[in-house]
Amino acid sequence: GGKVESGETPAEAASRELKEEAGIEAPLEHAGSLLCVIEGIELAFQIEIYSARSYTGVLTETDEMRPEWFALPPSVEESRSSRVASDALTELLPIPYDKMWDDDIHWLPLLIRGQRFVGRADCKENGDQFTMAKWWFGTLED
Repeated sequence: GGKVESGETPAEAASRELKEEAGIEAPLEHAGSLLCVIEGIELAFQIEIYSARSYTGVLTETDEMRPEWFALPPSVEESRSSRVASDALTELLPIPYDKMWDDDIHWLPLLIRGQRFVGRADCKENGDQFTMAKWWFGTLED
């Protein structure tokens, strides 16, 4: 997460934020774009999503991020070229979509499979939570 600073591209901001918030550097690739519209807020949020399959440095917890590892869906894990010992995989919990933003369950599987995507989520404020009222997500061809 984070904001693009003056003079930065979204990709440069993502790399900077990754270093600041997690202590690592990675060859980021643009994975998708999201538009979030919240009822009652005049401006929409444009979110650019980047991914990487490797990194360098020491993954570090910061005030901004507490990194955690989760198991990939079996079909994705079976197709990975570099395998982790099966014992280690069984110790990882599944991705906790119930603790994440409502739209994450729609685009994160696309990101994990390496599919580029675009989406929009229109949300309503419900107390201190936001719930999706309407949404659409689709994949992009290279």
